[in-house]
Amino acid sequence: MDWTLVKRIPYETLYRDPRQLTLINSLAVSVFLIIAAAAAVVISYRFTSPIKQLLRYINKLESGNLDAGPRSTEATRSASCRNGSIS
Repeated sequence: MDWTLVKRIPYETLYRDPRQLTLINSLAVSVFLIIAAAAAVVISYRFTSPIKQLLRYINKLESGNLDAGPRSTEATRSASCRNGSIS
């Protein structure tokens, strides 16, 4: 006769390890998503800030300020330094 021994395993004991793995995986995915979102914000800011600055210069030119531009601010600073007023 072939006998088979059967033992009941409690539900909590049976599913303890998969629950821990699910929790660890969920935490890892959450951390990755936070890092990815932060990187996306930084990259988009660095990509759009020169465009926004260019639009500000264009708006100044449209309003009639022909000295608007990145070189004009440096020239203004150096001129003010030569006059003795440092900003």
